[in-house]
Amino acid sequence: MAVNAEQVGRLDNLHDRGIKNEVPDLKVVGPDEIRDIEPNCVVNMMLYCSLTSSSSGRYATSAWMTSTHQLISCVRKLARDAISRLYYRAHRAT
Repeated sequence: MAVNAEQVGRLDNLHDRGIKNEVPDLKVVGPDEIRDIEPNCVVNMMLYCSLTSSSSGRYATSAWMTSTHQLISCVRKLARDAISRLYYRAHRAT
């Protein structure tokens, strides 16, 4: 997305690179078309590709951290359970 002239230049550069890399359905859209796509977005220009999506880096990172935390908790529980079973088996055999 671009809100000023410097960002418009960067957006044009990204568009050119996308075209060279054969990104399908990639286009630069202006304010009127942007409002049709996302009414709450207030920018001058943006790249749009109907075949892709993007999200806030903050929200994506938060979701990744939450899932990673849940995975770590699950692994810890599995490890504790495995150690408990091994301990129980070792002491039961004696």
